Amino acid sequence: MRLAMIKISIIILSKNAGAGFADTLTAVYSQQDVPSFEVIILDSGSTDGTLDVCAKFPAKVIQIPPAEFHHGRTRNYGASLAEGDYIVFLVQDATPVGPSWLKNLVAPLESNDKIAGAYSRNLPRPDASMRQAMEIEQYFQPNQQLQTSPTDHTFSNVSSVVRKRVFDQIPFPTVGFGEDQLWAKQVLEAGYFIQYAASSVVVHSHHDDLDGAFQRGYQEGCHAKTIGHPGWHSSSAVIIMEMLWELFRWAIRKDMKSCRYSITMAAWHLGFRKGYAAKR
Repeated sequence: MRLAMIKISIIILSKNAGAGFADTLTAVYSQQDVPSFEVIILDSGSTDGTLDVCAKFPAKVIQIPPAEFHHGRTRNYGASLAEGDYIVFLVQDATPVGPSWLKNLVAPLESNDKIAGAYSRNLPRPDASMRQAMEIEQYFQPNQQLQTSPTDHTFSNVSSVVRKRVFDQIPFPTVGFGEDQLWAKQVLEAGYFIQYAASSVVVHSHHDDLDGAFQRGYQEGCHAKTIGHPGWHSSSAVIIMEMLWELFRWAIRKDMKSCRYSITMAAWHLGFRKGYAAKR
């Protein structure tokens, strides 16, 4: 039976989320001026105490086998359990900023029935390198934006909301990566809109090692090929030369964090090239 009092369902995917996950859940449950909401956590095999953190909050925790995790399919499964009219997706390492994150994320859907989804602004964590912080802040600008064309299908499940009525008709594609932007393209082609809700803010940045950066780049390269993104990335030699320039640029500022980030980004670009070139 549908719980009419629940207006918003928040879906969080977790696996070994670490000690910082408590901060994320505390921020979620500190939201103000919003209707009643539920939190559903889909955990795919945590062994680090994540489930103990979850037990301290009134969230519904569903455990799934690690082998069954899939970016698109697992989120669709979470949505099938949701009671709310609006379904929020939040990654485990994105921490909402302030008590109005949820209110400002859902507001565009409340005000315009044509808006199928909205996504938050990301800010870097305080320990991010200067170079990484600059890139995140450049990508996630402070101005709201309504996206109406299928050519502008930017969307981010780091922190997003979808209208359940639309999502029931157009769920996330069952792809291993990039389900958010593929979904945005589909709903835009169907005549709906997407809102970049810049006043809804989360703190989120990665600290990949070389292998993690390469693998993430590979996934994003595969995704870019799937959605028809042009393969604009440079040759391996140019990537290495650009990395050496960035190392020099940040070394003279004595910013070792940005030097390390420059090396991991070179690994990401090499992974992207390989993923884009991979045969389908």
